[in-house]
Amino acid sequence: RPSASNDGLGRPPHGQNDALLARHPLRDLNLDLARHERPMERVGAGLKNAAAALAEVEAALARARLPAELTDTLDKARQLVAFAESVEPLARVGQTPLLDAGSQASKRLAKLVKQYRSAEAASQRERQAAKGWVIKLPPEDVSVALARARSLEPKLFPFFKLDWWRLWLLLSRSYDFSLHKVPPGWVYVFELLENEYKAAAKVSDFAARIEQEFGCEQSPTEFIELVERLRGESGHASGVVGRFRDRLMKPTAKADEVAALVAARPAIDSFQHELDSFFDNGHRRTFEEIRSALTAIGDALGDLPDFLPCLAMLAELPSAVADAVRELPLDFSQLEAAAARRSLDDALRGDRSLAKFTTTTRDEHVDGLAESCGRWREANAVAVRDRVRQAFWEHVGVASQPAAQLDSDQKEFKKTYTAGRRELEHEFGKSIRFKSIRDLAAGPSGTVIRDLKPVWLMSPLSVSDTLPLDEQLFDVVIFDEASQITVEEAVPAIFRARQAIVVGDEMQLPPTDFFSARGDHDDADRLLVEEGEEVVAYDLDSGSFLNHAVRNLPSRMLGWHYRSRSESLISFSNRAFYQGRLLTVPEERFAAAGQDELRAASADDAERFVGPLLERPISFHFLEHGLYDNRRNRPEAEYIARLVRELLRRETRLSLGVIAFSEAQQDEISGALAQLARDDDDFRRRLEAEYEREDDGQFQDLLVKNLENIQGDERDVVIQSVCYGRGPNGKMLMNFGPINRSGGEKRLNVAFSRAKHHMVLVSSIVAADITNDYNDGAACLKNYLRYAAAISSGDTATADRVLSDLSDWRGDDAATDEGADAVVEQVAAALESRGWRVDRAVGQSHFRCDLAVRRPHDAAYRLGILVDTDAYYRQPDVLERELMKPKLLEAFGWQIAHVLSKEWFEDRDRVLARLDERLKREACSHGHTAR
Repeated sequence: RPSASNDGLGRPPHGQNDALLARHPLRDLNLDLARHERPMERVGAGLKNAAAALAEVEAALARARLPAELTDTLDKARQLVAFAESVEPLARVGQTPLLDAGSQASKRLAKLVKQYRSAEAASQRERQAAKGWVIKLPPEDVSVALARARSLEPKLFPFFKLDWWRLWLLLSRSYDFSLHKVPPGWVYVFELLENEYKAAAKVSDFAARIEQEFGCEQSPTEFIELVERLRGESGHASGVVGRFRDRLMKPTAKADEVAALVAARPAIDSFQHELDSFFDNGHRRTFEEIRSALTAIGDALGDLPDFLPCLAMLAELPSAVADAVRELPLDFSQLEAAAARRSLDDALRGDRSLAKFTTTTRDEHVDGLAESCGRWREANAVAVRDRVRQAFWEHVGVASQPAAQLDSDQKEFKKTYTAGRRELEHEFGKSIRFKSIRDLAAGPSGTVIRDLKPVWLMSPLSVSDTLPLDEQLFDVVIFDEASQITVEEAVPAIFRARQAIVVGDEMQLPPTDFFSARGDHDDADRLLVEEGEEVVAYDLDSGSFLNHAVRNLPSRMLGWHYRSRSESLISFSNRAFYQGRLLTVPEERFAAAGQDELRAASADDAERFVGPLLERPISFHFLEHGLYDNRRNRPEAEYIARLVRELLRRETRLSLGVIAFSEAQQDEISGALAQLARDDDDFRRRLEAEYEREDDGQFQDLLVKNLENIQGDERDVVIQSVCYGRGPNGKMLMNFGPINRSGGEKRLNVAFSRAKHHMVLVSSIVAADITNDYNDGAACLKNYLRYAAAISSGDTATADRVLSDLSDWRGDDAATDEGADAVVEQVAAALESRGWRVDRAVGQSHFRCDLAVRRPHDAAYRLGILVDTDAYYRQPDVLERELMKPKLLEAFGWQIAHVLSKEWFEDRDRVLARLDERLKREACSHGHTAR
């Protein structure tokens, strides 16, 4: 590209005219000049020599007296000269009309050629028949010898004649009678030679007639081959060669035109050589254009030093691209568009399946892919089970064969396996005094047990307690929730397998230690928490087995997040703890701006705030009357108890969980629920049923837990009691218990990520009340209070600022970093012109919905549109791209449509009509309502 500033070439700043390079007089200079030692000298000499050579070429071509349009370019002249050189033998004898197979001359020649070739064929046959003649007689002697042979043939005793002996002596020397099984007569032999000479004479006669009538200078065979070759070559000629050939086929054709063109060859070659030394792209230009270009180059020669960098850049391009830049009157964007159009056309022409590929075809393939994927998973499971079963039966088969049929290794295996089976069968028959699992898993019985039960589910401590210490015991050991496992617990399990897979989350709670003696609660390295009758110590500074594994083993991020049915529920944790690497599903419903704040003056306000709670993924309930006293906040506990009562009364069937930031507040909430149940019989019955709730075989009971023991649980609605606030003296203390300690923010991450549908934050403070944000845990709590309050009130701008301040993740700008996709923007603009509201790149993670469409007052998006952008095809996993992501969006409530760039390019009106119809149909079927 030209540089941004005017560099002496008359170029304006970059962006004003990308086509400027294609119009500069020096654009046609040879690209090699950029590397030449003295380019100015080379161009100057080339201009002088080329001008003189051009004059000679024009003079030479003028002597041919052809129409100007046939010889006005170097390419045309070279084509005509090459054709003239090939046709010159015909032109010299005035037979160029023979190029036309339909001319009278060609018809006469065709008749003679037919006769000539027929005579040649007959001559060849006679020559083959007379091949026995080793020494052939001259033609004039053949007739004499034949006459004597005929005169001797009727004689009774011809050998008494002297002529007989003479002929016998001649034939014995000249003819090979061994070629015949039955020796022929002498007359027959002489007639063979006579026939060959007669046939050859006919050939000579027809050749003479061809030479006499058409004046050919070559032999008739060479002349005929020349005519046929020229007809074949010129028959496909087009352009100037075709027109010149047509001139030559006329009876009035002039041989001097051909001769003049042939004579022009040296001048053309000289001009070509001089021009190529400094000039490109002159072949297709007229001589007048070349003369003008040479003049312009001479006038602009002073710009050459500044123009050399442009030539150097052009030299780095493929020759076709460089020629297009210099020759076509297009700017770079237009060149790119033309190349893209050509590539698309070539692809569509070259691949019928691509040309026929439509959204309907894609949907059919995806449906087939989904079906095949299901069968594939089932087949995998069947194959694994069959492999295990087959291995078992092979072992049983070896153990059942006679020892005489086994090798030494198989005999040893038979002995071990048979002993193991007997031992197990004996144990199965017992009713008391069973062997321990360790004893059964060791020795011969262990081999049989691993065949029968190849997968074991155990805790690390159980592995150490019950399994023998054998490093070949298992193929692989898989650790789940590895953040809860200490290194010393993990090592024995690792030792018992050849491979280890570690699964866990470093941002979850660290391991726990159980001990009987209560330690110092102020120990900075341990957090002591009562759990039932025991004390749990959280060692916040020591690394779990997961911490060591992450730093020493190759790892892979499991990015998909499925729990939160609303993206805003997990977006804070995604940014604060996972640097935006989690793949979260975009929200189909969006928060309306300007929603009322939920400020409670008393516990009774909880009942009227349950409605907004169920409408918002995150609701922030600020208790103006909250009071923090002796590690408890009774107003928050009473408010939460009434929230629970109202939720149960509405029979939403949503599972409920309550999280307290301390054990004391947990007890306070449990007490408030119990007190409310004593005062309200209906609530008591509902609460007892909720405590025992079970859905589809899984417990979904009401949880009331603190930060330290909520890990692993999830509920549809999670209510969090912040608890901390101003004390009876009105002062706000920055003592946030375990949150202030090292690793305290991990506790918050666990709490923030428990909800599937609704997170309810009940707080007696706001973000501005926290001032010790130099502490990681306190800063995390402060940011979450800001985020929750913003989401609750529909202030998405503030919520986005909070998220952007949490990490330097650039996911929000992913769509603009590489430039907006043209098809996405065009589809959005077209839908907006039809009255729809269109949001682009909807989502808080790398998983985005390209376009989300709604009416101005809709409470949710009517349609999500996925476009096959460049980023779309850069996703290597076809199953994830084509199947999982769209199905996941649909599972989260989206209605999804696909737009193929190919279809948009071919017929955007049809695509828009399909989208418009789908949008209207979704509006009717789902009843989108205005807020």
